Amino acid sequence: MMLDGYTERQRVIAPWGQSRVYSAGATDPGAPVVRFGVLTSISGDVGPKVADAKPEDRTTVAGATAAWFGDSLYWNATPGRVLNVSLENVTGVDARAEARRIAESVQPDTTAMRVPFSLDEYPYAVVEGPNPAEWAISGTSDFADVRYAVTVTRSDTPPAGGVPTTVDGREAFYVGDGFGRLTHQVAPGVQVAVAPHEPKLPDVPEPLRPEHATAGQLVRVAEALTVDGPPRRGLARPLDRLRYQTRSGVPGSCGPGCRGGMCSCSNPCSWVPSP
Repeated sequence: MMLDGYTERQRVIAPWGQSRVYSAGATDPGAPVVRFGVLTSISGDVGPKVADAKPEDRTTVAGATAAWFGDSLYWNATPGRVLNVSLENVTGVDARAEARRIAESVQPDTTAMRVPFSLDEYPYAVVEGPNPAEWAISGTSDFADVRYAVTVTRSDTPPAGGVPTTVDGREAFYVGDGFGRLTHQVAPGVQVAVAPHEPKLPDVPEPLRPEHATAGQLVRVAEALTVDGPPRRGLARPLDRLRYQTRSGVPGSCGPGCRGGMCSCSNPCSWVPSP
């Protein structure tokens, strides 16, 4: 059971696992939020630390070995899967008591939520927004050994200053500022944008800095990207032909075929071909 008035505002899937952020409003730094995490690939490092925590920090959650690290509660839910809950900047409540209450209420969820574009070789994506009508999905995808940022938003408005072009016959707009960005309409109210991925690190060495992409280069990337359909250039398996399958007792996160699918269960899982 979540705090009253708190709803999910962000969901992340990454190589280390996944996380969700709940809030009653903004999620800016310093805002009151509840964080829930599912650690998979690093569970082999975190799990033993939970089991070997200081005696005064040890506890249990639904019978599972658990421990407090500060006011963050971690528990070894299943083999290969460590969960955690924490409250940040939430006032007027007992942070540990609420974290425990939320942890005790967590149940496995076998429903899958997928990202409507394929990610190749790098399973990282973020879904966020203040409400179901105003969400954005961002992630990265590699094409021809170059990493590109991909963003899906709900909009019909062309970007300001965009130069008209096409992607597979659909209207698109190229903006040459920065490293270049191409936006095209894939469905009414849904836009996809591709641009060279910019590492969010200061003082990035010259060899790692992205290069400016022309309209033609980004058109080829957009044409290769799978968006709610079978891939035209083989970047990844079409997500709409995959289903979610839980595999109780098998450690690990989403399998190598996940390609960015947004896992939302608390059991080991994988993407498998639909029958």
